[in-house]
Amino acid sequence: MMRLLFVPVIFLLVLLIIIAAIAMAFVTGQPEPSPGFSVGVNLCDEVLALEPLVLYHARYFGVESHVWYLLAIIQVESGGRVEDVMQSSESLGLPPNSLSRDESIQQGVRYFSQLLSRAEQLGADMDTVLQAYNFGIGFIDYIVQNGNGQYSFELAMSFARSLSGGMRVTYTNVIAVAENGGWKYAYGNMFYVRRVRSYLVGIGSSGLLWPTPGHYLITSPFGNRRDPFTSAFQMHSGIDIGAPFGVPIVASAGGVVEFSGWNGGYGNYIRIYHGNGHHTVYAHNSRNLVRFGDHVTQGQHIADVGSTGASTGPHLHYEIWVNGIPVDPLPFFPGIYTLR
Repeated sequence: MMRLLFVPVIFLLVLLIIIAAIAMAFVTGQPEPSPGFSVGVNLCDEVLALEPLVLYHARYFGVESHVWYLLAIIQVESGGRVEDVMQSSESLGLPPNSLSRDESIQQGVRYFSQLLSRAEQLGADMDTVLQAYNFGIGFIDYIVQNGNGQYSFELAMSFARSLSGGMRVTYTNVIAVAENGGWKYAYGNMFYVRRVRSYLVGIGSSGLLWPTPGHYLITSPFGNRRDPFTSAFQMHSGIDIGAPFGVPIVASAGGVVEFSGWNGGYGNYIRIYHGNGHHTVYAHNSRNLVRFGDHVTQGQHIADVGSTGASTGPHLHYEIWVNGIPVDPLPFFPGIYTLR
């Protein structure tokens, strides 16, 4: 639902220009640095508290769209419970746990950016970058030479077996137990990608389109908020994007329309299924232009902005669901997310 923002007119105009410029760069073809945008799930409070610091260093090193990957790495490395949260000391040739929290994140992000740059130069995929954070930069060359740049668990296991001389050690992580009964080779952690990926979800390999191109003002964010009608604190399972009546709403990705019609307080409502447990939702529309069962393409005009249902003004209520769970849409759109 839309909230009125009481800010100076000049400040609002400047903010809108900045947001529009950055977000439009994404919508109109910003290079995608990874196979789909991912967001974190099940990250502990200690790790989530580090997001501002991680984002600060990620911006400096030019990897701000990978913040959730970095937070997932911290979750695996330390759970945010030690000073050297990214276990970065050894990448500088220092004894383990030699760095402060800020130094650890700075070095960890720098190292990640170096790995990412090397992988992009050689044509290796994102999972190779993640595993190289654990194995070292030489793993990227190994994947390029032996897997044509495509990571696989078998190649990670082969690399660890070679550098460990075939020595095995007990490893009781649930992922390892399910795979082989609970062991790994005594070099790095060949399950590293699986562990990091267990804290990430993503949508599509081509990224998502912003649903209201040219209009980027977030009038109500994702999460708990005071309901404008009842004043009770309730979960807001999407974001509200302020836009004038009649602004076109486009499909963020291709898929099948699962619902198109009136849906109570949502007013005119559309839900699209994109496969692999991923949905997007578009609500309070003035009119819907697609019907149940329609196949839509990414960027297709599916509705117009309105204020139907329980709404205080014209806006789009936009949701992303992954495997039945609503997630914050903003991290899927780096140009918007980095201004949060």
